[in-house]
Formats: sequence, C-alpha cells, structure tokens
Amino acid sequence: MEKNIPLWPSNEKVDAPWIASPRTAIAYALSLAKVREWDSFADIGCGDGRAAIMASKYFKAKSTCIELREDLCALSYANAIYNNVSDKFSLICQDARKVVYNEFDVVYIYMFPTFIEEISKKLDEEMRLGSRLITLDFPVKNWIPILMRRFQDEVGISRSIFLYLTGISNPSSWRLKKFYGYPRI
Repeated sequence: MEKNIPLWPSNEKVDAPWIASPRTAIAYALSLAKVREWDSFADIGCGDGRAAIMASKYFKAKSTCIELREDLCALSYANAIYNNVSDKFSLICQDARKVVYNEFDVVYIYMFPTFIEEISKKLDEEMRLGSRLITLDFPVKNWIPILMRRFQDEVGISRSIFLYLTGISNPSSWRLKKFYGYPRI
C-alpha cells in the first residue's frame, strides 16, 4: 500500500487546500455586504461553489465561481445545477491572478493570508469604486475594513468577517495624489 498519495495532482499550483466556508458564515457575510439581485458576485477559490450558489439562490445575485482546481470546478458546476441556479451562475476555471475584477460588485475570499495579500494588490487596481470585498477569518493587509463582525459558526468555532468598500478601504483610495490631482482655480 502506497503511503504518499497526494491530495491533488503535483503539477497543479495550489495556493490553499480546499476548506469549505461554513454555511452560516456565508449567509452572515452576504447579508452584511447587502448583496442584492442586481449585484455581480465573485467567489475567489470557490471550492464546491457554496458561496456563489447561496448568493444566487437566496440573494438572487448573478454569481461567478473562480477556481483553479478542475475537480472543484466540476463539483461547483454540478452543485449549481443541483440547486437550480445554473442560469445565474458562471464558472471561471483558472488562476485567480489572471481574472479581471472590474465587473464584480461583491468579491468573497476565504483563503490563506499570503494569498489574500497577493490578490489584494490586483483587487485594489481593478475593482470599481463602491464595490465590496468580504473576507472570512483573515483581514486584508493594508486595507481598512468598514465593518468587522465576530460570531460562532454552526459547530461553535469563532469566526471573523471583514467587509471592505473600495474607494474607502483600499490603499489607493487614500493616497494624497488623488486629492491634489485636480486643476486649481
């Protein structure tokens, strides 16, 4: 019997193992971010797609799953079909670093802090003003949350939700050059 069986193919670059977000945490995060039916929602590292599916099913938002692992892409799409949200659900099966984020109103991330720090630079550049960023358990380095809530999930684990608003929370929004860039009268 072989003892060193990999959890995923060794040729895939994986930034974090798949650990599903608790359903209560997702529901709480989506309600704190005030996700609405006209919003476009993205889940970075979506795993089985539960956050995007909940955004579509219960909040009526158009949702997108962004996932690197092909097996999890297939699982999230199957879950979307099972939950009857495939008409409001899309899937991007590629590295999150290559996705353009200017079309999303709400972005959800439950990943390791190192990845969140890396992707936050891209989000800072690409997200529209007024878009919301939600992270579970780990804050975004150098961003200032507009809201932070702690709670216990369904199994009693203490969780933290951080909500950020682009134009207020992100580093590029409070650089002095933006304030002094207007012509003087």
